Amino acid sequence: MFLLTTGPHLYYVDPVNMILKGEIPWCPAITPEAKNFKTFFVHTPNRTYYLEDPEGYALEWCRVIEEVKKFYFSGSTS
Repeated sequence: MFLLTTGPHLYYVDPVNMILKGEIPWCPAITPEAKNFKTFFVHTPNRTYYLEDPEGYALEWCRVIEEVKKFYFSGSTS
């Protein structure tokens, strides 16, 4: 499970056990990339996260991540 919250925070959670598995760190260089309708990547300076949305909303995830990035880092240079 992937959660986007204010702060901003991008958490990934084990949906069966409801255990926090990690957090994708935010920075001005964070870049979402859609591979197709179900798969997308989140690139950070130190790692690329491979994510899947079985409902097919990968493009929407990328759009929203980009909007949040612009909101929080509009004054920063990447």
